[in-house]
Amino acid sequence: MPDISTLIDIADSDNLSSGDVIEVVEINTFMGLGDARQNNLNDVVENLEDNYSAVTASPPGDIMNGKLWYDETLDKLYVRSSDAWAEIQQAITRPSFHVDKNGSDQSANAGASTTLTWSEAGSEDWDTEGDFGSNKWTVGTTGYYIVSVQCTFSFAAAPPSSPEEIRLGVYKEGAPTLLYQARLPLDFDTTGGTLVGSIALSAQVFGTAAEEYTARIFLDTTNAATIDGTNDLTWFTATRLI
Repeated sequence: MPDISTLIDIADSDNLSSGDVIEVVEINTFMGLGDARQNNLNDVVENLEDNYSAVTASPPGDIMNGKLWYDETLDKLYVRSSDAWAEIQQAITRPSFHVDKNGSDQSANAGASTTLTWSEAGSEDWDTEGDFGSNKWTVGTTGYYIVSVQCTFSFAAAPPSSPEEIRLGVYKEGAPTLLYQARLPLDFDTTGGTLVGSIALSAQVFGTAAEEYTARIFLDTTNAATIDGTNDLTWFTATRLI
């Protein structure tokens, strides 16, 4: 790029005072300096246009570091750095929510699937984009998310000696589809007493805008259970990764 400093390098001797006698050669000199500065400015503008606003389907031929290039095919912006093209990443929003049961226990029937409920008032620890409501998470921004859920439960009577099981799953609603599940065997050679346990699940989900997701628990058990509503024992959360 031409040296921009030469555009403003005007010495004090270039200034004229009233009554000064100007020779033709001086006029020509000043005119020549003016033309040179104008040409220099034109070169700077042309250089900026060539090197800092390239909009093409392939990298420009001039590979000067500091140049910007917009790839009109891939809709991406690059900067020339260390003799290589580096994509300029656009900052993304990272929607996130975290809900709990706000102290409200919930019943779960034996041999059935139960959607975990979350009281709207006071249960949302945070919901940055307002994506959670009516016991489900509605994806606002398409992307990859990490989804986690934990459920703590209790049985008034311990399971019989035959194996039983609790399953915790993340479902995509619509035509409900089980995406991921965790399974907890309950195989106790005992009767009577109270059984308390906890099950958790964490998985990566590619969520498309407007899709809805819920957390459900299935009791493959003889007895019904109570889901503990304590805030830090039963909860549901998701955060966008990319």
